[in-house]
Order: sequence, then C-alpha cells, then structure tokens
Amino acid sequence: MGKKEHAPSAYRKIIKSSKSGNVNINKLIEEARALSDPYYVSLALFTISINKQLESKIANELKTQALKLVDKEKRPWRRAELIISICKLSKNNLEIIKLIEQIPEPEARAEAISGTAKHLGCNNAPELLKLAVQNEGYETESCKPVIKFWVAECPDFEMIIKALEKVEPENRIRLLGYLQLQLARIGTGTTEPIERAVELALKQTEKLNSLKYLASQSNDIESLEAIAMAITDLSTPIEEASLLTTLAGSADKAGQKELALDWFNSAQECLNEVKDMAETASIRLNLAIGFQRLGQDESAAQNFELALNNTDNEKLKSRIQKAMGHVAEEKPKPVVQKSNRNVLALHDTYEGKLSPIHIRMIARAAPLCIAYGLDLALLNFPAKDLDSLVKKVSADTNIGKGGRYLKELIRENRILLINKPDEAGLAIATTSHPDNKKKIELEKARKLAKNHPQKRLCVIMGLGRKGLPKSLLANIDYHTEITGSNVPLETSTAMGIIAQMIGKL
Repeated sequence: MGKKEHAPSAYRKIIKSSKSGNVNINKLIEEARALSDPYYVSLALFTISINKQLESKIANELKTQALKLVDKEKRPWRRAELIISICKLSKNNLEIIKLIEQIPEPEARAEAISGTAKHLGCNNAPELLKLAVQNEGYETESCKPVIKFWVAECPDFEMIIKALEKVEPENRIRLLGYLQLQLARIGTGTTEPIERAVELALKQTEKLNSLKYLASQSNDIESLEAIAMAITDLSTPIEEASLLTTLAGSADKAGQKELALDWFNSAQECLNEVKDMAETASIRLNLAIGFQRLGQDESAAQNFELALNNTDNEKLKSRIQKAMGHVAEEKPKPVVQKSNRNVLALHDTYEGKLSPIHIRMIARAAPLCIAYGLDLALLNFPAKDLDSLVKKVSADTNIGKGGRYLKELIRENRILLINKPDEAGLAIATTSHPDNKKKIELEKARKLAKNHPQKRLCVIMGLGRKGLPKSLLANIDYHTEITGSNVPLETSTAMGIIAQMIGKL
C-alpha cells in the first residue's frame, strides 16, 4: 500500500473493495496484513474470509489467522469489541467462546458475553453460560443475556438451573428470579426457578432483602404467590408488612388490583401489631402510596398521617410531605457560568468507534465546562455530528445529569469537533514530561493567546493512561505541566484540575 494509512480508514477501504468484487482478492489480503493495528488486521482478514470468491481452504486459513491475532489486542474492552464484531460475521463458532475466555478482565469478558450471546446459537449456549457463571464478580451481568437468549430460542431451561448451582447464593437468587421472569414472558407456566430462589433466600442472613428483590422483579401472579408463601417464615410483623407491601406494589403494576389491595390490607394489619410506631414510618409511606394508586384515599390519608407523625427523620418527613402533595423546597439550580472563551480539549487516543470510555469522558467534561465557564473541544473523536453525540451520551450514562450539561454547551455553541490542535485556539499540550524548550505557564500562555486568530487558549489533554501521543506533542509549540512535580495523573483527576486552572485565567 506504500505509505501507511490511518488504520480505521484503510480497513474501511479494504472492506468496501472486498464487497464490490472489483479488486483482486489476493491484493486485498496483502493490504489487510499490512495494516498497522492488529485489531483491524484481524477484523479485515476475517471479513475477507467470508468472501464467496475464495476457495474454502484459503478462507479457513484466513479465519485461523484472524482469530490468532485477537490476543494481540492488549486492551481488554477493545478485544471484547473485536470478538463481538467477528462473532457477528461467524455465528455458531465455538472458537469465539475460547477467545472470550482469554480476555484478561472480567468486566470486558462480561461485555463480550453479552454482545455474542444472541449470535452463537443454541448449540453454544451451554458453554457460554458456563463461562458466564465462572466470570467472578460479574456473574449476573454475564449470565443475564445468555439466559434471555436461551429461554427465547432454545429448549431445556432445566439445564440453566443446573448451571446456576455454581453461582454464589446472592447472585443465584437474582439469576433464578431473572430466569423466572423470562419464562413467564413466554408463558411456560412453570414456577420452578422462583420456588428454588425463595427456598435459597430463606437460608440467607438477609432473607427479607432477597425476598423483596424477587418480589420487586416479578410481574406474574404465579411468581408473586410463590414468594408470598415465604411470609410465614419471617420473624416479625414489620418484616411481613415490608414484604407484603412490595408484593402488592408488583401485583398492582401487573394489573392484579384486587390481589394488590388484599396484600396492602394485610400489610396494614401487620403494622397495627407493632408498638414502636417509629419503626413503621417508612413502610407506612410505601403503603400509603400504594393505597393512593388504588383509589383508597381514606386508607392512604391514614397511613400518610401515621408515617408523618411518627418519624423524626427529616429526609423521610420530606419524602412523606412530597408524596402527600406538599410543595417541597426547591433546590437551587446550578449556575451556568458564561464562557471565558478558554477551551478544554480532549484528544482521542483510542482507535475505533465511539465506545463507553468516550461517552464517560465527554459526560464528565461537560459539567466541568459549565462550572468553570469553558468551551469543550473534542479532537479527533469518532463522531460525525454533535446531535448524534449528545443522544448517545444521554442514552448511555447518567454522569453529568444524563447529558443535560452537554446539551447546555451545545445550546450556547460551546462544543466543537476539531481535527487539528490549533483550530479552537492557541494549542497547549498537557504532559507530565514537557519539553523544556516548549514548557510554558498557563498565565503566560493566556497572554500569548491574544495574538492567535481565535484569541483564546485551547488546553489539550489525552484520554487514557498514555496521555497525548508523541507525534502530537512534537507538533504543538507549547507544553504545560499541571502538578509542578511531573506526576502523571488519572484522566478524570487531571481533567478536573485543568478545568479549574484555565477557568480562573
């Protein structure tokens, strides 16, 4: 290919040519192997391998090469992304499960399991669930997508119950409840998973919490009644009332109004047996809200009053008053600082499409820019337009008020997508090891910025552990070091410090 191209762009060009059928397939294979990033080499070779022009022997060789290259990608989350992409091209491939097993971090492994579950087919579901069960610390996140697919598409749900026996009790209770929920959705009529979950919950120290969790996650009458059978195993009227209230709330959501009212009334009777009224206040609040939803205004008012009069907890009192319709004192709204025209710039050091790490960093940067009056620039980010970017941030994270601060920046035209460091202002690179010939204090840089066409500073930081790449540092005239000690900082920490420093200039 001559001069090396930007790996993602070169990859897309190869795939486009492969699909067109107008380019010699052997030439495309050579170009794929010449890509600088093993991630794209692997993905390109695998994509080419499914081209119908290839002989089966060559296709299999390419697939083998592609799969061997997967472990060359050292970043766990990106390896998971690569495995998911390959899996979508090659369904029912047991090799995929082996690749997932070799991902070094359980969180990334869980992401890979979730992304491949619906593509691997029923034949591979048992092995994938086995791997999910063994994914220590992330068993629930790993098992749920496999269970969901299995119940919807495959027979023999009893095998799932057997596999879950190896999960520690707390997570097993949750997963059995989730299995019951999926089975109820397809109308199997069985309650075996929830019965096993209840039996296990009653053996736990925190059995009430486990039973309430199951009740809150259930939406069919058979499951709720199975959980209600455990009430006789609880030791106090308060525990009984607490579980009955949760069961009643779920019954109400499921459209079982009569059953819900029956359970609410039973909960109230339990509370009437308790002498220390202060202990019942929070349950009475939930009970009152439940009665209110069912149109039982007199019972609701009675429980609201008892809850309010029998607690000294100010937070609980505020919740009760709010539920009763009292106007709560409004919290002061955050002050949106006007732009001081300085720019916090995030440089994307991750290759590939927009990923969770990009989303989190943008979401964390937005409130800092709002608080310190900065504009935000995204340098070389994999985003085509701001509208789709904001939708992605809002949908995928609750950081930064779920994208609210980012929307505020866009409304004021204070966010930029840029491809060159100096597009947004006088470029200053942040690094723990600045070039002494380029090192500058931010106060001095602010004065120099007056001579820049944009008349403002653009302070650039890199995402990730490695910071800004050497090539970028070489091309920027000014470097700054923010700690005074040449100590590298974690990305979020550095972001906060930089925002405060340039916000005060």
